[in-house]
Amino acid sequence: MLESSIARLCAALLSCWFAVSCGPAEVETNPSDPGAESELVGILSADKPRHVLLIVIDTLRADHLGCYGYWRDTSPHMDALAAGGVRFNRAIAQSSWTSPSMITMMVGQRLSARRLAIPEDKPTLAELFRDSGFRTGAFVANPLLNEENGFHRGFDHWHLDSQRALNDLRPVQDWLRAERDNDTFTWVHFTDPHDPYNPPKSTMSGEIGRFHGQTELLMRQAVEREGYGGLEQQSRFIAEQIGRYDDEIVSVDRKVGELLATQARTGNLDNTLVIVTSDHGECLWQRNEADIAVALQSKERDKKGVETRLKHRLKQTHGTFVYQELVRVPLIFSGPGLSAEVIERVAESVSLPSTILALAGVDLREFPALEGGNYFGLGMPGGGYTMTDQGEAFIGEDNWKLILPTDSGLTSFGMQVQLYNLSEDPEELNNLAQAFPQRVAQFRAQIEERRLRALPLESGDSWAEAARKNAEALAGLGYTGGGFLDAAQEPTGSDSKEE
Repeated sequence: MLESSIARLCAALLSCWFAVSCGPAEVETNPSDPGAESELVGILSADKPRHVLLIVIDTLRADHLGCYGYWRDTSPHMDALAAGGVRFNRAIAQSSWTSPSMITMMVGQRLSARRLAIPEDKPTLAELFRDSGFRTGAFVANPLLNEENGFHRGFDHWHLDSQRALNDLRPVQDWLRAERDNDTFTWVHFTDPHDPYNPPKSTMSGEIGRFHGQTELLMRQAVEREGYGGLEQQSRFIAEQIGRYDDEIVSVDRKVGELLATQARTGNLDNTLVIVTSDHGECLWQRNEADIAVALQSKERDKKGVETRLKHRLKQTHGTFVYQELVRVPLIFSGPGLSAEVIERVAESVSLPSTILALAGVDLREFPALEGGNYFGLGMPGGGYTMTDQGEAFIGEDNWKLILPTDSGLTSFGMQVQLYNLSEDPEELNNLAQAFPQRVAQFRAQIEERRLRALPLESGDSWAEAARKNAEALAGLGYTGGGFLDAAQEPTGSDSKEE
C-alpha cells in the first residue's frame, strides 16, 4: 500500500511537472456569459474526495509564489499543486487583516465592519462538515483564531499552537494517520510568513529581496521632503527583510510538502481535496504609511526610546488599506475531479465554504445561510468585495477597482475615493475617479449592495472586550504597542518559529 501510494505521488508530481512545462490553459470568464460559466463546470468530474485539507498560510502575497509569476523559487510544492489543479488568478480576501478574513472563510458571510469573533448564530464550515458525517480537525498557529472568538466550533479535534507557528507537524500528521479510514475535514493555519520575518536556519538563504512598485522613489521623497536620513542603510534593511519574508515562504512550502507526503503514505492523497489560500497579503514597504499611523507609531516608539526611521515612513505589514498587495491572495484547488486550469474570474473568499462543501459532495440546499456561491458552478456574482475599518473596495470582472473610504478612513486617514484600471495600472498609482464618474457610481452601488447583506457591526461592549483580550495575542505575533502597529525590527536571528 505504501509503495503504491508513493508511486501515485511520484506520478502526480511528474504530471505536475509536465503541466508546468506546457503551461495550463487559461480560462477567462464573464459571469454574465452562461457559456463562459459552463467552461468552469466542465473542469469537474463526478469524483468526490473523502478527505478535505484546507491550508491557510497567513500573510501570503500571491505574487511571491512561483505559480503567480515570482522571480524566486519560493514555492515548488505549491507550484506543483497549482500545475496539476485549478489556480484562481484573481482571488480576493475579505479583508487585509486576519479576523474578518477568517470569519468570512469559516461562515460564508461578508463583513463590512469590525469583528473579531464568529457570530454565535452562524454555523461554521466545520459544523457543516461534522453534521454531514465528516470527522473534523483544526491545527492553528495564529492566536487571534482562538476559542473565545469561536474558531474552535465544530472541530472534533482542536489544536492551537500560538507560540511555535506549527513548526512541529506531528500533531497534524498523527491526526491524518489516525483518521485515514474516516471522511475528514482538516484545517491547517500557518503563521509564516507573518512578521517578524525570522525564518528557520534551514531556509535562511541570505537572498536579497527586490523592491515592489515605488519603494525606492518613496524613500527618496521622504529623505528630501521630511528630512529622514540613512537612505542607503534603510534600503539595505528593507531588501534584506523582503528576502527573509521569502525565506519564510520557502519554509512553509516545505511544510505543505510534508503534509502531502503524509497523505501519500496513508494511501489517501489521490482521494484528498487540497485547498491552499491566505487570509491577506503584506505591503512590504510598497507604499507610504498613513500620516496618522506614522504619528501614532512614533509616539509609541518615543515612549520606548526608539528612533523613528525611514523604514517606518513606509507601510511594512497589513491592515488599514485594501490595495492589491494586501488583498490579492493565492487560491489553489487540487484533488479528485479537478484538471489543470487557470481561472481569471474574480474569486471572493465568501464563496470558499460553499465551494469546498460542494466539491466534497455536501448538498448545499441544506445550508441556505451561506452567502457565497460555488466557484465552479453557475450563477456566481461577478466581481469581488473587500474591506477594512478605513476603506472598502470592489474589483470588477473588467479588472477595474474602486476604493471607497469609510468615515474613519476619510476623517482620520485622509483617504480619497480611488478608481484604478488594474490591467494598465496594477500598482494602483493613477487615480481615475474624477475622469470616470459613471464607473465610480456603478461600483459604489456594488459595494453598497454587498454591505447591506454583510454581517452586522460587533457591539461596542463585545468589541472592546475582544479587542482587549486580543491585544495580548497581537503582541505574541510581534506587534508592538497598541492596535495594529508597525512591527519592523532589526534582524535578531530566529524567534519562536525556529525549528
